[in-house]
Amino acid sequence: MISRYNLLEMKRKQLILVDHNERKQAVEGIEEAEILEIIDHHRVGDLQTLSPIYFRNEPVGSTCTLVAEIFFNNSTYICSNLAALMLSGILADTMIFKSPTTTAKDRSIASELAGICGLNPMEWGKEIFENAMQLENQTDEQIIQADMKEYISGSATFAISQVETIDLKRFSLRKESLVKNMIDISRRKEYAFMCLMVTDILDEGTELLIAGEKKYIAERAFGHTTVNGSIFLKGVMSRKKQVVPVIYEVLRRENLM
Repeated sequence: MISRYNLLEMKRKQLILVDHNERKQAVEGIEEAEILEIIDHHRVGDLQTLSPIYFRNEPVGSTCTLVAEIFFNNSTYICSNLAALMLSGILADTMIFKSPTTTAKDRSIASELAGICGLNPMEWGKEIFENAMQLENQTDEQIIQADMKEYISGSATFAISQVETIDLKRFSLRKESLVKNMIDISRRKEYAFMCLMVTDILDEGTELLIAGEKKYIAERAFGHTTVNGSIFLKGVMSRKKQVVPVIYEVLRRENLM
């Protein structure tokens, strides 16, 4: 026998969301869970909670900055390994402090973490990116979907992926096949268009690969026509600050929002 009291007393799985707050980015079954807390640095998404929660969302370059700050504010011990992990997260998210999303708080917290773990942030950051992109071990689809985010504008859905590198030439041999796979993914997932940002950290620019039926929207956003499926954007490093808002503005003008 199951009564309403059983349903009222039913215990949901409890979750704390870190570095995301949108349903499509969360684990499967998020609707049935109880969200206790969110720590994030992205735009506010579409999740709803059963009751008020602790929601920390700040415009910093990395969620690791906020997590480390919580440790420091509560005088909680941080071991060397944990400090190194959080420092690595900050360096990866801020592209070694070159991303326009980088704040003074990111630099300050990174410096404190570096003091704990004994790593040089600049040298460690370069080592991270030198070893992060093992292209020979990844398929085109894995590269495209590793950090892909979907966006909705009215009835249209588009996607933007991003990979960071310190050697843009390594991607040149795979550009044609990457674009072909993006076309296939766009058709399969019914995207209006999709982009892959290949961001060169040292040269501070992005090769933007574009595919899809309405790829002209991205072309208009940056005032360039693609050559062999891509355009180069000098000084563009951030998806959320320098790419997504520009595309949304074009969609607004096109009355597609």
